Parts: sequence; structure tokens; C-alpha cells
Amino acid sequence: MKNKTCTKCNNSYPAMLKFFYADNQKKDKLRPECKNCYNKINKKYRQSKQGIKTHLKANNKYKKSEKGQKIEKKYRRTEKFRIKNRKAVKKHHQKKRLEMCNLTTKQGEQIYLSQNGCCAICKQSVSYDKIHFDHNHKTNKFRGLLCNKCNLGIGLFNDNSNFLIEAINYLRKNK
Repeated sequence: MKNKTCTKCNNSYPAMLKFFYADNQKKDKLRPECKNCYNKINKKYRQSKQGIKTHLKANNKYKKSEKGQKIEKKYRRTEKFRIKNRKAVKKHHQKKRLEMCNLTTKQGEQIYLSQNGCCAICKQSVSYDKIHFDHNHKTNKFRGLLCNKCNLGIGLFNDNSNFLIEAINYLRKNK
């Protein structure tokens, strides 16, 4: 095995990809500096003003590309993204739910205040970021603001008032 000397630290290593990065423009197809030296040089550059500027420019260009947008869209669906951006994701979902009910953020806040920050069914106080915008799933017509339990309850009964009446009768009969 041939040895190669790093041009920065002057250490000699076997001429292998384990110790040197590939460079197809070089005769031996390896960079002149060892991986350790190259990483130090690269780290120093990335931390410089020019390196940061270059990185941001390349990153913005990539994000605008079709491939970059596709990967970003895929990443936004991951659990890792949701955990890292919990508040932003919650705000985005609430905005989407408002749009589905044809309401603006301001209208949603006004309805919340008109219900005194309480669930329309059980009347328990619920914070605005945890309130559910209940709507008819066929027409998307807004019905009211509900807490999580009441929203789940209605959903589990498939929004069917007959099932809810039967459930009430069942509970009254079996007190």
C-alpha cells in the first residue's frame, strides 16, 4: 500500500479513502490534506462570515429548488419536526381548522370570547390554544367551540344526534 503525506500536518498515511477525501481532479484521486486537517479547515471556513454567507445562499437556493421543497414537505410531516416546532405546528393547524370553517383568526377569537372561553357543551374553561372548532363534517359549517372530551364524544358518536339521544336515555335509565 502506497503512503501519502498530508500537505497541512505532514503526517504520512496509507493512500486510502479512510484517511483522505476523494478528489477526482487529482492524479491519485485523493485530496492533498488528510481528513482531520480538511475537517479543521472546513470548520474554520464554515464559522467565518464568508462561509456562513455562502452556506445560507446555497441553503436558500436549495430550499427553492423542486427537490428541496419536496424534502422540506416530507420533513414537515415527521414527528421530529412536530416536536421541534410544537407551537408553530399547533398554530398552523388551528389556522387551517378556522379556514375549513370559513372563519378568520379574529372571528375565532371573538367566538371564543363570546363563549367566555368555555366549551359549548360542558361549560368548562378551556385555553384558546386547546379549544376545538366543531363543525359539520359534510358542510364544514361551524357549530361552536368545544373542549377535547366533548369534541371526541361527538366524533365517536359520528355526529349522529339519534345516537346521542339513545346514550342519554341509556344513562338516565341506568343511574
